[in-house]
Amino acid sequence: MAQSVDAGTSGAKAISPNRRMLVNACAYELRLAERLGLATDPACVDFETFLETMDRAGIAKSVIVLDDITEEFRAVHRRTGRLYALVHYDSGEPTRGLESLRAVCEGNPDIVRGVATAFPCFGQDPRLKVFGPLYAYCLEQRLPVLIRLTGGRAAVPIRPIACGVLAGLYPELRIVCLDEAGHGAELAPALPKLTHLFLATHGNGTRMDLERLVRAMGSRQLMFATGAGRIDETEIASVGRLPFWYRNNVAWRTATRVFGLPLP
Repeated sequence: MAQSVDAGTSGAKAISPNRRMLVNACAYELRLAERLGLATDPACVDFETFLETMDRAGIAKSVIVLDDITEEFRAVHRRTGRLYALVHYDSGEPTRGLESLRAVCEGNPDIVRGVATAFPCFGQDPRLKVFGPLYAYCLEQRLPVLIRLTGGRAAVPIRPIACGVLAGLYPELRIVCLDEAGHGAELAPALPKLTHLFLATHGNGTRMDLERLVRAMGSRQLMFATGAGRIDETEIASVGRLPFWYRNNVAWRTATRVFGLPLP
């Protein structure tokens, strides 16, 4: 049963999430975002700058979508323990993309926390059989799969229900839908039966959007993510306005559980 937000919170003052207790479940490395035709955050052009942006926003850890794990990223990860990776799967070339993904994942098990796809950027449906080997590999390696619901300006969005169908086909695969357009509430009816299906979103920067999602689907399958866009103080504040228990799930509990992250 979906959890509900207390009716008296509609005028609540924002509570800034503690820096040690806020996780950004998905951000994008700048060059990859540009190649995919996504909105970009200049702060992610290098990882030291991104850490400074995280500090200003009050974010403890971020999971960043990357093509590869560079020495720069390894060094920042070892020194700070604040950046982890989702490896981008190039679905435009499914066979070669899987080979490349395997090499990166298996060479960096301490850093990689999952796989990220961008099906809308290639006009693809995540349910196509050609992607079966990807899901089989992620099951074998116990890696969650993040599926973008939207792409660039010309991309056709994926309906969230497609992820629900996929979750029904792979009951042991953790699937995270990245929603940057406010369509995630469509997943609400499917979530009670699909406890391995999750939604990552920034709630479009408003308290009401996040509260609406929590009312519809509870908070145990909901996590905060900036996606490819900028880290926005309004979005951070919208998390802080949620009631305590729901706020903790959205801010860090769900992401740390799904991606196997150390606690903030």
